[in-house]
Amino acid sequence: MTERSAMPHAGADSSPKQKVPNAETRAAMAEADEIVKAGRVRFATVEEMFEAPEEPGRS
Repeated sequence: MTERSAMPHAGADSSPKQKVPNAETRAAMAEADEIVKAGRVRFATVEEMFEAPEEPGRS
C-alpha cells in the first residue's frame, strides 16, 4: 500500500492549509522583532507593565 492510498480521502485538495497572520498580528510580530534586535525592554517589572496605560489603537 502506498502512502497516498493509506491517507484518508479528504476531497480534491487534501493538502494541509497554511494559516497566514492578519495585519495586526504581523505588526505585533514585527514590533517584537525590533524589540529583540534593539535589546530594549519596555518594562523593567511586571508591576510597571500592568500600571502602564494602553497605547492608543491597541486593545
